Amino acid sequence: MRRQKVRVLFTNWADANNFNAQSLNAREIALRLDPEKFAATLFYERAPDARLVGRPHITLRQVWRRGASFQMLGAMLRGHDILFRANLMLATFLYFRLPNAMRRCETVDWLEGWLRPQFQDLTPRQQAYFYFIQARLRHRVSISEWVAQTSWTDYQLASERVISVGVDTRFFVPPATRTNAIPRVLFVGPLIERKGAHRVVEAARRYPHISFLMVGHARDAFGAELQKRVREENLNVTIEAPMAQSKLLERMQAADILLHPSLVEGVPKVTLEAAATGLPVVMFDAYQSPSVVNGVTGYQVKTFEEMMEKLDGLLQDGAQREQMGAAAREHAKKFDWDVIAREWQSYLLELVG
Repeated sequence: MRRQKVRVLFTNWADANNFNAQSLNAREIALRLDPEKFAATLFYERAPDARLVGRPHITLRQVWRRGASFQMLGAMLRGHDILFRANLMLATFLYFRLPNAMRRCETVDWLEGWLRPQFQDLTPRQQAYFYFIQARLRHRVSISEWVAQTSWTDYQLASERVISVGVDTRFFVPPATRTNAIPRVLFVGPLIERKGAHRVVEAARRYPHISFLMVGHARDAFGAELQKRVREENLNVTIEAPMAQSKLLERMQAADILLHPSLVEGVPKVTLEAAATGLPVVMFDAYQSPSVVNGVTGYQVKTFEEMMEKLDGLLQDGAQREQMGAAAREHAKKFDWDVIAREWQSYLLELVG
């Protein structure tokens, strides 16, 4: 007798214009699930990611902004086996308030970063949601050993497994050649303090002859002030809004170095994408990311001054950039989404097995 497919409901948005890293990650996994074994459902609001349309094992469910949480809650109760990424939102909170008899699916959260700094940014209501949901979750997976360790130390949240984020190495590829006479430095991420956007601006001040590109948007007054300073000081910084992956690929292929001065991460997705396109990465070692091999594919540093020292060396040494970029490309293949999705598929099958 043929076994029924495992039905997985993904709570991250599948809209084409949603460039949130967690949403992109969920789509990559859903796309690669074995259609003979899995049936996936994803939500969208306006226009879904075209890659998801027409896939036999994927159902796209449109929800409207008014009453979206209740529409999503209804889908959660519609006979799924696994609720993937039972994350911090009203629909999930409402789901866990229901009697146990109504909550029949396995619930999985994917912890993708250091929780404590993110928790401090939450409103009191969101913090209450966090404790309520986490106390009722059945399963957790962490993106790295460091995230698993800090989640336990800070909140006693145990992870069953560690599965990294991935990168599509067939899509993110190096250019044929890099021919910039003057190196270009790239930053990708929201213009917020914990992502270190202000440190990129400081680096631009130190290297006025170098071109800096920042891809991200201002979420708050901090980002707005940062944009204002760039304009008023006429700094050598170009700021662009978040963009589709195809455009981001172009920006990476046109760059020479990725500068990622965030102190609060897990495994930054952008560092793997940059590595796949042959870029050396300079980042902090505060969260022990496996995406950069220190001294081989880039640098993991302890202080901002050390970061500037390593950046300076890469700016001056084209041969080192090329050597590290080639090593980064090979390293990124270990994190290809095909590899990561197989890990998720095995784990999800275990949950219902």
